[in-house]
Amino acid sequence: MSILKEAGDSFLKYSEIIVSKTSDYTRIAKLNIDIKRIELEIDRTEKELGGFVLGKIESGATSIDATDQALKYICDKIKKHKSDIDSKKKEIEALKKKDSSGQNT
Repeated sequence: MSILKEAGDSFLKYSEIIVSKTSDYTRIAKLNIDIKRIELEIDRTEKELGGFVLGKIESGATSIDATDQALKYICDKIKKHKSDIDSKKKEIEALKKKDSSGQNT
């Protein structure tokens, strides 16, 4: 009877580990998808920045004022997106580190 109990306990223990690892891998996959989505948003915002500069040049501007609020807003959006990506990459690394160290949740 104790062999069955030990087998059952082992099964439960390893099931918990598998569920925990699956959860971590799912979280990593979601973070990678979020990073790709943000990278696409950066591309769109950079195109917006290019359109802004092109519009200024086409309207006869000989220089671009770096303090222009619209320009600053676009640049701040790009910085925020890059910061979000860095944060998500750090979260992925923490999950991978947790996985490689054998810790469980």
